[in-house]
Amino acid sequence: MKRFLMILVAAMVAVGMGGAQTSQKKVAVATFDVVGNVVTPEDAEAITELYINGLVRTGKVSIFDRKNFDTILAELKFQSGDWASKEKTVELQKATGATVLGRGQIFKLGSSFYISATMIDANTAEILSASKKSFKDIDELVELLDTMASEISTAISKVVMKYKIGDTGPGGGIVFYASEEGFDVLDGKGGIQKCNYMEVSKTDLGVKTWCYCVYKDKKGKEQGTPCNIICSDKFGFGKSNTYKIISYHSGASSSNCAAYACYRYSTPTSNAGEWFLPSTNELSYVFQNVGDRILATASSSSFISSSHWVDNRGNHYVSWYSTKDKSFYWYSRLYSLNSVLAVRAFSN
Repeated sequence: MKRFLMILVAAMVAVGMGGAQTSQKKVAVATFDVVGNVVTPEDAEAITELYINGLVRTGKVSIFDRKNFDTILAELKFQSGDWASKEKTVELQKATGATVLGRGQIFKLGSSFYISATMIDANTAEILSASKKSFKDIDELVELLDTMASEISTAISKVVMKYKIGDTGPGGGIVFYASEEGFDVLDGKGGIQKCNYMEVSKTDLGVKTWCYCVYKDKKGKEQGTPCNIICSDKFGFGKSNTYKIISYHSGASSSNCAAYACYRYSTPTSNAGEWFLPSTNELSYVFQNVGDRILATASSSSFISSSHWVDNRGNHYVSWYSTKDKSFYWYSRLYSLNSVLAVRAFSN
């Protein structure tokens, strides 16, 4: 027992040192369940902490605070059978932001003692990975935790890709980007979603302006409300850009606004609000990977992105892609008409 406590103290220090590392998966782990009198509740707490420490040290996961997670489980009156319920696990995902949920059991079967750990996809309730070990005493159990954590984290970090570039995505679009490691999608509201794919609408949404509230009068002068927002050209920022645009302009419901058209776009298998106007970088992958299919039904030879910036003189620049020149350009006419493509990010 003394050895066990020494290992626990060392592990807690290591968790504190490793907690700031960037990781690929956000995981919420519940305190291990104890079936029978195999170990005390206090031991189960310590064992869970050591297991979490092992997960963190793999560098492949980040951990949602365990005490808070146990509190959430209690508040939601989460039962053992709820781990297999998609509706229940999605509730946990929304409450914690974790895409993977961890649980474990310590139990006796016959004359043998066992510890098992399972990782569950929060969005589907499917089991992603599992590990089970037998042990004779608590010291031997402690020695097994790092091995279990390594097995579990390695398994959940390997995404089995269900789609490839060119496939029809679950939203009915064309998959134009796929990543096993996954990528972050910012929603503009402070949230970040980890995704593996992006799909683009099979046809464009017509020709529209970046921002309908800025227009050109009869004398050729730019008129309307200035747009002093910055919308990134980076990958993963298109959804955030779109939200910024429609939030900034109170009248963004105009049928001529590119961002609003994407925001309102839906299909029989996807909802409005899931699609967005791509950033420059996202749009570049569309034409790099599936451009020929898009051009077959395009309304024009230029496509607008959601990326926008303002220089120190107040000049506005919006990025758009010319299929004729196969190049991106920045220009200041927010009112110019260009074709609009909606894109959507999703996971397995």
